[in-house]
Amino acid sequence: MKPLILSIEDDAQMASLLKTLFEISEYPMIQARNGKEALRLFLSEKPDLVLLDLGLPDLDGKEIIRKIREFAQTPILVLSARSEDTDKIEALDLGADDYLTKPFSVEELLARIRVISRRMEQSGVIPAQTIFVNGGLEIHYEEQEVYLDHKRLHLTPLEYRLIVLFVSGN
Repeated sequence: MKPLILSIEDDAQMASLLKTLFEISEYPMIQARNGKEALRLFLSEKPDLVLLDLGLPDLDGKEIIRKIREFAQTPILVLSARSEDTDKIEALDLGADDYLTKPFSVEELLARIRVISRRMEQSGVIPAQTIFVNGGLEIHYEEQEVYLDHKRLHLTPLEYRLIVLFVSGN
């Protein structure tokens, strides 16, 4: 199962390139053009991976990293034109998992996403199966929804991840 990717990119050309790349590679994705939209989508859609441009029109990407890390450990891969070591180090120290400087090769981007996906599968965050059932508990991984006795539970992203980790035994 491929991770749901939230792409946060304000440059229209780059956003279009990423959309086409992920469609061809069959990765599910959602896109945000600014920081506020990104945070709203992050909370509502619960992506498995975040691709983040640091230079956004309304919020600095480093602030997005800080806000996500307040309540989630979702992997964050920074895609930025900022190539200074200080920018890279600060983003990684704030909680980004990886940093790729623009321009980059699409093959390298896909390889880094595969690495992150393997780590998530090994830790049980993205399971190999699509539905887990145990008694009255059902976890629908693709929809990131949990049901108890056929009633949908309304969970925070952290609660959802904790349940997935608990049932995976990791």
